[in-house]
Amino acid sequence: MRIPSAYRRSVKWLPQIGDIFPNFAVDTTQGALDLWDWSAGSWTFLFSHPAASTPVCTTELGAISGNKDDFNALGVKALGLTGSTVQEQLDWHKEIEAFFDTEVWFPTAADPEGRLAALFGMRHDEEHKTWPIRKSFILDPQMRT
Repeated sequence: MRIPSAYRRSVKWLPQIGDIFPNFAVDTTQGALDLWDWSAGSWTFLFSHPAASTPVCTTELGAISGNKDDFNALGVKALGLTGSTVQEQLDWHKEIEAFFDTEVWFPTAADPEGRLAALFGMRHDEEHKTWPIRKSFILDPQMRT
């Protein structure tokens, strides 16, 4: 396979199917969160998006928020990761809740320096140096991707 050198990039760790996802602690819209403790044997949908108050991200969070019953029925927890601060996200969540008439029931994590996004391959230098791109991981109860 030929991949143009401009498309090649390296990340510190890019999870592969079956890898145990590393634990991390982060501030979220629902307080401090330790991934493994918070997940506690549940399936987890970890997704990233660039920033609060952006058009596509708004519809994504509105759609996930509107499917709370489906997530609960499947026993899946959702966790968002973004480059925005917790306060920026909380202000934005109020707008989402008003516009979509639904509650943002899941925590969203603040990664303004982009450290977690970089570590998990959720960043693309051609897009932004710190904000994550849209990327998702589904983690099983044993924290495997």
